[in-house]
Amino acid sequence: MKYILSIIIFFSLTINAQVKNKTDANQLSKNGEDTLVIDSGTKDSLKIFKPTINDYLYQTQFAEKKVFDTVMTFDKTYIFSQYNNRDNFGRVQVANIGAGFNPLSYELNAEQNLALLPTNKSYGILGINDIHYYDVKTPTATFIYHNAMKNGAALKSTYTQNIGKRFNFSLEYSGLRSQGVYRNSLASNNNTLFTGHYVFPKAEIMNCLPIISIRMLITRKMGGLQ
Repeated sequence: MKYILSIIIFFSLTINAQVKNKTDANQLSKNGEDTLVIDSGTKDSLKIFKPTINDYLYQTQFAEKKVFDTVMTFDKTYIFSQYNNRDNFGRVQVANIGAGFNPLSYELNAEQNLALLPTNKSYGILGINDIHYYDVKTPTATFIYHNAMKNGAALKSTYTQNIGKRFNFSLEYSGLRSQGVYRNSLASNNNTLFTGHYVFPKAEIMNCLPIISIRMLITRKMGGLQ
């Protein structure tokens, strides 16, 4: 039997200036008012909030904010029906989930030189465009579950919360364990990700984006037929 064990610890701190697109339909209103407050609490100190979908946003490092929407709709079935929650067009999945893909077309990977794993296992590595930074008005948690091959499961859980209007943190855990079918090929992937997002008070387009990522990949290959 052959075991592959890899543990990756990655820390990144980025400060960037972001140009905002005023034509983006996902942008919040610019009137300076909090869209959530519907009662200022003149009678007591309690404030009542009524959040909308536009109060839950996310972004990648160099992209505009988009609505954080996990609803299972027709145009997103090709994403949420995959164990890695991505569009796997042009890839053939091998006998077990979590064991990688066979590409059918050429893929340009700008981070390939930084990959520490074989290509087939590097599909599980989070790139710079795969890490989300959130901006939510209330604490938010999501859970996405998939069945595995024969025995096991794949689960992605995310918790994010704003502390004030300028700082947000998120904690994400992705766990996968699948025994596989037809042949003995156990796959086990675990990833813990912590992100932060801070907007400086006097520079609304300046962001501080810290990242801590810990990943462990275990694959048992060439175990023979069952």
